[in-house]
Amino acid sequence: MKLCLFAALLAATASPALADGLVDNANGYTLDFKGKMVRFTGLLIGKDGTVAKLLDKNDKRPKQPDFRLDAKGRTLIPGLIDPGAHLMQIAISGLTREPNMVGRPIQPRERDAAFALIQPKYLERGITTVTDLATTATDWNIYRRSGDAGNLRIRILSYAADIETMVAVAANRPTPWLYEGRLRLAGLTVTDQEPFDDARVRNLMSRGAMDGFQIAAEPIGDTALEHSLAAIEEVSLTYKGDRRWRIHTRVPVTVPPERLARTGTLAIPPADETLANLATYLHARTRDAARAAFAENKLGTLIPGAYADFLLFDRDVIALPPAEAGQARLLETWIGGSRVWTSK
Repeated sequence: MKLCLFAALLAATASPALADGLVDNANGYTLDFKGKMVRFTGLLIGKDGTVAKLLDKNDKRPKQPDFRLDAKGRTLIPGLIDPGAHLMQIAISGLTREPNMVGRPIQPRERDAAFALIQPKYLERGITTVTDLATTATDWNIYRRSGDAGNLRIRILSYAADIETMVAVAANRPTPWLYEGRLRLAGLTVTDQEPFDDARVRNLMSRGAMDGFQIAAEPIGDTALEHSLAAIEEVSLTYKGDRRWRIHTRVPVTVPPERLARTGTLAIPPADETLANLATYLHARTRDAARAAFAENKLGTLIPGAYADFLLFDRDVIALPPAEAGQARLLETWIGGSRVWTSK
């Protein structure tokens, strides 16, 4: 799309004021902090954009909430989490440049436009949080400019693409959540591929871990997984505790679970995004993905205290057989108690 759409897009996605709200008459599903399925029919939202209370059909409703949404029996589930993406690379790849810009370096205004245009594409797929595994200093500034302007719609769990970005953005500790929980730099991504460099990979993991950054290993190639695992096993001898070392693979991991458990390593394959399989992968796309980033108290669930990030579907994507669930249509996406996308 042309850059002339940029201003209009920003205006259309301006953040509404926060208010106490009630979503009622819902066919609600969420997982609690222990992974148990919880059913509800009403959702109370606080002014801070978090879940205040889950209601069943017999619970009293507030008489005059600031707003009330009648879900009309539609299915409500937590917003989904993309467990691993190269966010700005995806955004730039979809940018249509103006003819006079072709062949020239991509300008900051183009990067801002590409980011603005990619956000609704995530929201229309029900993705409310994106784990960005390749954040550069340039990317971080794009996210900050969007946040400063009040146009940061999705939540971004950011992992620095290199040590330079990690230090420049966060110095010696992960950043706090910024922009009402929309942005945080949590860790460092370590790319691992042939020809293997043992010292480089281990030094990068150590450098991030020593300052409390979470390490996300990205092995590329058939033999890289073993190399990354061996590096984590060695480095974890020095940096103990609940580190939740991440390994992002492009195929399902066949490593014995007990080997991963010894170091607390989380193997994270590509997300299955088909609605037909959502009931099977709900844990992976919500609670487990949040836990993988130390965000399980705020994301991936609708238990009181968590952010009110949720989706409304036209049919029961959890209880229906896969063939029927796969035909479901996402109707609305909400983040922090505010509607941020509606199906046409």
